[in-house]
Amino acid sequence: MTPLLLAAALAAALLAAVAVHPNPYRPNDGRDRTGTAAGGIVFSLLPPGSRVEVFTSRGERVYSGDAPAGGDHRWRAETSRGRAV
Repeated sequence: MTPLLLAAALAAALLAAVAVHPNPYRPNDGRDRTGTAAGGIVFSLLPPGSRVEVFTSRGERVYSGDAPAGGDHRWRAETSRGRAV
């Protein structure tokens, strides 16, 4: 296996472990299991050096944040200006 293929296989394995929850995220439906505005959305088991970026359906970036190495990253479902998404 070439170094490039090995790196691609490692990246795929690391990303396969990533989880996003709650899913679905419906903060205003009165159910804790679908999330709350205060709890936001959590990206779990991110590889070291990860950056979380969230875009609108039109491709506009509404959020960008660096994740801790091998940890969870919480996005409060707000734009960088503090507006709820």
